[in-house]
Parts: sequence; structure tokens; C-alpha cells
Amino acid sequence: MTHMKDLLKQWMKQKIIRRIAIGLGMTSLFFSIYSFSQPSQEVETKQINSIRTSTTYTLEARVKPNVLYPEGTTLHPKKAFTTALADQLLIHMTIKVDSNRPVKVKGSFNPELVIHADDLWTKSFKLKSGREFSQTCQDCQVEETMEVKVSELIQYLNHIEDSLQIHPSNYVFHIKPQLTGSIDDKGKTFSLQDGDGLHFNRQQTVLSLADKEKLQISETYPIKNVIQQTNNLDLCLLQIPVTPARIIFSLLTILLVTVVIFTSENRKQEDVPEYAWIDYKYRKLLTPVKMQVNLEACTELELESFASLMFISEEKESPIFRYENKHEVLYFVPDEPFVYYYITGKR
Repeated sequence: MTHMKDLLKQWMKQKIIRRIAIGLGMTSLFFSIYSFSQPSQEVETKQINSIRTSTTYTLEARVKPNVLYPEGTTLHPKKAFTTALADQLLIHMTIKVDSNRPVKVKGSFNPELVIHADDLWTKSFKLKSGREFSQTCQDCQVEETMEVKVSELIQYLNHIEDSLQIHPSNYVFHIKPQLTGSIDDKGKTFSLQDGDGLHFNRQQTVLSLADKEKLQISETYPIKNVIQQTNNLDLCLLQIPVTPARIIFSLLTILLVTVVIFTSENRKQEDVPEYAWIDYKYRKLLTPVKMQVNLEACTELELESFASLMFISEEKESPIFRYENKHEVLYFVPDEPFVYYYITGKR
């Protein structure tokens, strides 16, 4: 009997451990699933600078004295002008770089003029000597002026036509700054844009910009800093990095599931006979009797389970009696002319 009590105490301890393990296991499983649903790292993108560039072309036609302008003048054409008036074309190129912090702007100009005579011939001329520039500032400005002597150019074309007897229907004057430059912001570099210069079409005595030509080009370069930092799980006042949390809660869940399995009721019930469970669990409902009970005077009704006997006891409002011998334990409820009983063996 002492051994049986020890088994029951052991089972109760295991039952408490199992319930604690189930509770902790469910909590651990929740945090394990939650940790796997969270990114291990947080990526924060912060804009630390913005570089804005613009390249602007301005046209200036210098007119020689004539009937319309006896003293000559300077025109600022938007798209076209006549070579009958202007003997000199100036193209002013202005590059502006605006930044939130100082940047280094450097590069070089090597302007040239390329003449395309339909598909008949092409000729290149250097407009001026190349030069370099370098600035370090927040609001930088670089200027370059390219000069085309229109009157001399027309004379040159007329000379070629007379000499070669070639009369192209159209000339294209391509004025190329040939800008090679960059913007340096603490190691990050961006190219300066010149838009490939300007194209002019010559029809008889009129020079006009090509249809899709742009006199201004702008570009913005955002400078962003990408910061990767370890993501943490907030557990009340405790913060655990996600990756270690995944490992900890996964291993803890496996451990607690193992504890539940090895303390499960089904395994432990193999070590404790049924009557001991009934005596322990329903001890307050049982009335022990020491004398052997003769059930032959009544109609015996054997029940399949102790739970059925309890139901009969409640229905009849009769106590449950307990009698045991060396081989078995008898639980019964008398209700003349019947007696309801459940019997279980000892081991």
C-alpha cells in the first residue's frame, strides 16, 4: 500500500510537471513561430544628400550692321535665326550643381563643330582649346562659351560646293561641348550631362534647332545610406535578437514536448492499477466495508466502467461502497432488488 501511495504521489508530481510543460510549451511555440515570422535584420534607408544638376544652353547671335540694324545688335534666338543678319553665333553653356553638402565637381571641355552634309560628307572643327575645371562647393557653377563664326562658315561651305560641284539639300551643324566630368560625394560619383550638345539644321539662310533639341537638361541624384541592424524581439523588458530567439524557442519547444511525452498520463497509468486511481480520485465518495458482501440475494448488474457506477449513485442518491480482497476490488451501489457493481482486479 505504501508503494502504491508513492506511485500516486509520483504521478501527481508528473501531472503537475506535465501541465506546466504544456503551458510553457504553448508559450514557447508561439514565440518560436512569431520569431520566424520576423525578419532577422531591419534595413533602414536614409537619404543623406540630394544632388541636383542642370545644364542650360543660351543662344546669342551677333548681328553685323545692316539695313535693319544700322549699328548692329545682339539677338537671343530661341529656336532659329538667319545667317543673312548674324555673322557670329555664341552658345553659352551653364552647368549648375546644387547639393545639401559640399561635393567635388571636376571635368574638362573640348568643344568642336561637326558638319554633316546630308550623307555626302562630314567634317569636324575644333572650336577652341580644351580646358579643365575643378570645384568643391555646395552650389557649384561651371560656364563655357562656344563661338561659331557664321560668315566664315558659310564662305567655307560655298567654297566646297563651287569646288566639288556638290550641293547638299541640307546641312546639320552639331556643336559638341565634349564634356567629360563627374560629381564626387564622399566616394560616390555621378556623371555630368551635356545632352550631346546642340544640332542646327541649315535651310538656305536659316539656322534652326533640331525639333527634339532641349536647351535645358536637369537630373537629380539622391544619396541614400542603407543601414542594416539586428532585429530584436521585445519580451516585456527583455530584448533578444531574432536569430538567437529562433534557436532558443525552437529548442525549448522541443524540450518541453519531450517532457510532456515522457510524463504523459497514458504511460504512467501502466504503472498504477485502476483501483488505485479510483481510490485516490474519488476517495471522498467511497464508503469502505470490511465484511465480505453477499450479492446473491439481489439481481446483479455489472457495469462497464466506474463512471457508469457514479452516474447510478447520483441517480439513486445512494453511496458507493468499496470492498476488496487479495485479488480484486469491488465497487457497488445497492438498490433492492438490484445491486449495481463495478469490479477491477489488483496487480
